[in-house]
Amino acid sequence: MTATARQHQQEQYIIRGGEPGRQRLEILNRALAPTTLAFFRRAGLAPGFHGVDLGCGGGAATLALAEITGPTGSVTGIDWDAENIAFARRQAEALGMGQAQYQQADVRDWEREADSTDFAYGRFLMTHLDNPAALARKVYRMLKPGGRILLEDIDFTGHFCFPASRAFDQYVEWYTEAARRRGADPNIGPRLPQLVRQAGFRDIRFTVVQPVFQTGEGKQMASLTLENIADSLIRNQMASRETLADCLAELRAFERDENTLISLPRIFQVWGMK
Repeated sequence: MTATARQHQQEQYIIRGGEPGRQRLEILNRALAPTTLAFFRRAGLAPGFHGVDLGCGGGAATLALAEITGPTGSVTGIDWDAENIAFARRQAEALGMGQAQYQQADVRDWEREADSTDFAYGRFLMTHLDNPAALARKVYRMLKPGGRILLEDIDFTGHFCFPASRAFDQYVEWYTEAARRRGADPNIGPRLPQLVRQAGFRDIRFTVVQPVFQTGEGKQMASLTLENIADSLIRNQMASRETLADCLAELRAFERDENTLISLPRIFQVWGMK
């Protein structure tokens, strides 16, 4: 990827990449691991399958998929961020998981041979694309007959906290507007069943999950995400540094209070067959 293309991708994706972004993704993966692993089981993934993890980030879900496929299968993680890909490769090598492979690429431009893959998975990817339907059609072409698409994505305004928090509401409003200004859909979750059906998939199923936290690192996701979209908010003159700092301080205090609850966005888990 050229420097110009990489800059364009960074501007398109409102959450910062690199090391700070990956640390956030690692916490998010731990928070979601129970529901994501249950999703893989429901979708019928099995040893010997060959698949791809689109928008793999630091590769944590790729490794979970590689555990399922085993050494007779394989999973290729695709991500635009070179730091994420380098980190993911080191992790797979340290664990001796040769079936987990990685490629740096923009999923919008990346191609794989038609009828060549058993499954394709994407978590919180479609929400960032200005044309998610095009990617769904691309996945349909590359899957073998009987292959599976698996998507997890958000309905961002399905967030909630208790009791009410002005800082939390401001965070949800900022994120939603920042995504929309990029042509993305922060509430794509309910659209996913229709989107994959229109791409040609059949036997489409879905479930909805929503982790909620009273304590622990999962409860920090709101402040971590706000911190990691701060550059986008400032660049687009949606908030000043001072306003952001005040909101972050208020949100972190709310998160530390064990009498409060904070959820992740409502998450739609959708899968279908070719």
